[in-house]
Amino acid sequence: MDLYVEASKHTGLSIEDVKQIEQTIVQKRNFSHDKIRNAIYNFCCKLGMNRHYFVTSTPLMIANHIESIMAAEIMALNRGSNYLDIDFMSEQQDSAMYLLNDDHDKAVGIERRLENLFIDYRLQSYRTPGIE
Repeated sequence: MDLYVEASKHTGLSIEDVKQIEQTIVQKRNFSHDKIRNAIYNFCCKLGMNRHYFVTSTPLMIANHIESIMAAEIMALNRGSNYLDIDFMSEQQDSAMYLLNDDHDKAVGIERRLENLFIDYRLQSYRTPGIE
């Protein structure tokens, strides 16, 4: 299996974009190359993210999101949990990205936050089945 071809096929990103995502994470030297490749595969091919996310996010932003999820996995392991509880927020002036486990109260809270922060923007929300 060619990671670049598979990730490109699932996301609509170019192969060069996928390579840039990988290089961005590799250059930070926080994770092994094998772990990075596995995380990219999971995020791009298995998580079920909507293609619109990949069209509207830069490779740098996607790399940062993937690396943040990898860090969340380590935090879950360090606290002895087999369950990955993700509470990830990335807010910029004109966009925001939130990843969280399926929790209705959290989702409603974030929707209210977004409605107040981004009054002139359209809220797009995507659910994924998660990685099985």
